[in-house]
Amino acid sequence: MEKFWYLKHINIYQQLNEIETAALNRVSRSWNINRYEEVQSGFDTVYVVKSGKVKLYKPPEKNETDLVEKMTVATVEKGEIFGEVQMDDEAENQLKVESLDVTCLQVLSRYEFELLMRKDPNRCLQIRKWISWLKIENSIENVIGRSASSRLATVLSFLELEYGLRRLKSTEIRVRLSHENLARLIGIDQRLCYDLLEEFKWREIIESRWGRINLLDQWQLKKIASARLEEIELTKKEEERLRDEAEQLEFAPPNDTTQANTSSN
Repeated sequence: MEKFWYLKHINIYQQLNEIETAALNRVSRSWNINRYEEVQSGFDTVYVVKSGKVKLYKPPEKNETDLVEKMTVATVEKGEIFGEVQMDDEAENQLKVESLDVTCLQVLSRYEFELLMRKDPNRCLQIRKWISWLKIENSIENVIGRSASSRLATVLSFLELEYGLRRLKSTEIRVRLSHENLARLIGIDQRLCYDLLEEFKWREIIESRWGRINLLDQWQLKKIASARLEEIELTKKEEERLRDEAEQLEFAPPNDTTQANTSSN
């Protein structure tokens, strides 16, 4: 899972009027950073690049030497924003942030940032939607080498965090997402995405009602999300159910067409 989300191609200063810009300056603090200095961030904090630019990069893995070049994921420039995602401190290959020039950041809490955005409901909704989806996309980038089922489970887990409404025996994901959009997000064929969703339904991990997905078994979902194998390991209950269904097919009586053909012969 990545450490940071980032929002490019939108200049926040161009989105704010003079009063809102003054409010941003009032609730934020300025942080001046030297060139090539690492940004030590904090959770639930939003960073606006006031001047200069920073890069988000993946450091070399533990088994690689320091000579291995850092892989740049994104460059965040004036007016663009980034923030930190809550995650396990022991996770490997977290994204890190480093200044590319002498840089000034405006630093404020996510709460203050959302209060500022709420002054324009349409803008607030759009930015929150972008941030939510960028968190999901960033997480998918880090598991791109895993199986399609693992990537699908990862997306569903993030949708639960961002849009989940807890019910008595399930969690409703309160956002409609077509098979096409879901398949594009995780980088698989639309038909495969449909088949995986049907498999998750058969395993009673999810259910679909009126175009929305309900999560029934979050433990199994997280287990699949963390798996690196292409095949999904079945539980004993699912193995027994699969055997029962196979036996029913094997010993099922012939249909009327088969009986008619047998009689005519």
